[in-house]
Amino acid sequence: MRVKICGITRLEDALLAEALGAFALGFVLVPGSRRRIAPEAARAIGEALGPFVVRVGVFRNQPPEAVLRLMEEAGRQVAQRDGEEPTEWVQAVGRRYGAS
Repeated sequence: MRVKICGITRLEDALLAEALGAFALGFVLVPGSRRRIAPEAARAIGEALGPFVVRVGVFRNQPPEAVLRLMEEAGRQVAQRDGEEPTEWVQAVGRRYGAS
């Protein structure tokens, strides 16, 4: 079984999730979300993790250009949509990153 832990905002939580075997960690990059993390903080946490944890950026109703910029800033590997993004969004983001 593969488990993704979402809403990571603290290094301690990320390291614990990794130690407990999480397959992926989700970092919410949605403006206004109470679980939002700044891209720079997400990057720093991601750099402290080992190579086998997938780093996921979570987005809601943000344009593909903003998502691509945030993915780069945060050093994420996979984009997850959490809103009503159209198929074109998945195609635009998915060209560079896996998108779900």
